[in-house]
Amino acid sequence: MMNINIKIKGLKELQSYLIKLPKKISTNLDKTNEQFMKDVRKSAKLRAPRDTTNTAKSIRIEKRKGKTNQYALIVDSRAAIFQELGFKPHWIFIKKGYVYDKSGKSNQKTNKLSDGYHWVSKNKLFLIPALDANLVKLNNKLSKSMNKALK
Repeated sequence: MMNINIKIKGLKELQSYLIKLPKKISTNLDKTNEQFMKDVRKSAKLRAPRDTTNTAKSIRIEKRKGKTNQYALIVDSRAAIFQELGFKPHWIFIKKGYVYDKSGKSNQKTNKLSDGYHWVSKNKLFLIPALDANLVKLNNKLSKSMNKALK
């Protein structure tokens, strides 16, 4: 009868590597997700219409509290939802560089339009195209992130 003895060297290193691996993966994925959201934000800001209040300036990213790897893209402009989803063509009144809503309250200063009534007839998508352009690259970024974590 033959006896075979196997001696494994580096078992402690392997165990410590396996313990650290989920944290490394989580850290790398978090960085990748944050970079993806920054790319979407940048693309959306470039595509956002400039003539409706401060839509481009209001786009920001927030990390979800208590959640790992979760980010929210927030647009705080009143006009953003109408630009993204469409609206019925309408007149807006601008006086002294401010946009006024139906109640007569001023919204935000704009220097692009002169005083008076202006016809608004076209909406301009900016979030959906920004997501479409960056989702194509996401798979590559996630693959690189995982490879970096496994090294």
